[in-house]
Amino acid sequence: MAERARILVSHAEGDDAVFLTATGPCALGLCPALKQYISRFNQPRHRTLYFDLSGVQSIDSTFTGFLLALATKRSNPAAPDLRLVAPSPRVLEAFRLMHLKQFFHIQPDMPPLRAEWVEISLAAEGVEALRNTVLDAHEQLINADARNATEFARVVEGLREERDRHSGLGRES
Repeated sequence: MAERARILVSHAEGDDAVFLTATGPCALGLCPALKQYISRFNQPRHRTLYFDLSGVQSIDSTFTGFLLALATKRSNPAAPDLRLVAPSPRVLEAFRLMHLKQFFHIQPDMPPLRAEWVEISLAAEGVEALRNTVLDAHEQLINADARNATEFARVVEGLREERDRHSGLGRES
């Protein structure tokens, strides 16, 4: 049986850094809750977000686009600086295939922690939140490198059409 995805956090009061670690498969379903959790940490109080990806078994394009948005601070310019720690070979391969490695600051080890690891609750999200997450992540991937459009342009186009249909923009008057 496949391992379930887990995200743990370590943050001591007064620390200017937040530490995350992921294990198992990192995919679309983790993104909305993780984005909401991370949104509470902002500069100047929280300068750095360390994210250990050494235990990641697999990573999908949505989670990769989510990491890209964190690294480029597209969704939150005041977000802490992202540092990826020891990404697993599968994560590094995903970055290579999507032409993204240059967007990430990667380091081999996690700095010393002052607090214990605590698992983050990753509640399921609604269809609209998931659709918007997938759309945003894939737009990030295409904007980062035009070669990604070959793989993801149809996904973005289809999700935009679906979003527009559900919001009434696709209806004729």
